[in-house]
Amino acid sequence: MALKSTRSALLILFVFVVVVFPIYVNAAAANWYEAAKGEKQVLWYTSLNVEDAEKIIAPFAKKYPGVEVTINRQSANSVLQKVLTERRAGKDIADIVMVGAEYLDLLQNRGYFQKYSSTEWKPEKGDFWTATYMSVHSIAYNKNLISADGAPRRYQDLLQERWRAKLAVNLGNPTWIYAMLDFFGKENGLNFLKKLAASNPRAYRGTTQLMQNVIAGDAEVGVALNHDGVMSFVNKNAPVALSIIQDPLYADVHGIAILGNAPRPNAARLFVDFIVSKEAQTILANLDKTTVRDDVPLKYQVDRKTLRVVGPEARAKVEEYDKMMVDLFTK
Repeated sequence: MALKSTRSALLILFVFVVVVFPIYVNAAAANWYEAAKGEKQVLWYTSLNVEDAEKIIAPFAKKYPGVEVTINRQSANSVLQKVLTERRAGKDIADIVMVGAEYLDLLQNRGYFQKYSSTEWKPEKGDFWTATYMSVHSIAYNKNLISADGAPRRYQDLLQERWRAKLAVNLGNPTWIYAMLDFFGKENGLNFLKKLAASNPRAYRGTTQLMQNVIAGDAEVGVALNHDGVMSFVNKNAPVALSIIQDPLYADVHGIAILGNAPRPNAARLFVDFIVSKEAQTILANLDKTTVRDDVPLKYQVDRKTLRVVGPEARAKVEEYDKMMVDLFTK
């Protein structure tokens, strides 16, 4: 009798997963689409570079004709300030925001987002934003000047006299400070950072400027970078490569959220569903992003399970880490 009940329960579960759930998902998307067509567009604030964003928009436009995606691409901090300014002025202009989780947390804590739980992928705690991909902290080097075996492979290697005045630090990645404090321990981590600062590295805010200087040979090694940013130069045949780091890898989460007073909320829901769908996540993976969906294979070979992801407690201190970064490396 128990065996018969178990079989019946499994049959019901099978019918739900294979038959009912896909119908529910498709129906939800269809409902958003019909309403979104009346709204005609969705305005997307993002720190994702325009070239990559357009590769997401093209298949969305093909799948959902009549709903136009408008990109407003700025640095993550600029997106944050823009959203804050517009809300203080009394209204949200954008519909969706896609930036690093530390900035999403700041906006969520101020009550700027509306809840939305996509049928495509589970949202983060509280249902206010959904993770899209992770950026892995990396070290890059000029391969015309350094061999793969000669590049720093451990964080401690960065203190070698060989790299004095030949390193470049990305000030735009403050959670790298957290990573070093976590890896070495707070006291030893501070000592490491001070010694690194004393080796006279160059400092740049942002991947593009730093990588251009590594390519030019003004600096030989770049640190506090994200792997996807470096890969965009590698894919353009620039003379740079990623170091194979033998210490634990740290990663920042990026996510997407719908603003609380989004002028076009249905189009926003439709776009969120799309960007966390397997189709769009596969596109992101092909753009060297470490996607959050574990059913999407990665182009960049990294084990998602072993990454040390920068969590909410560390993200809450991002302003403190940003100040530490500036104080250490710009004096």
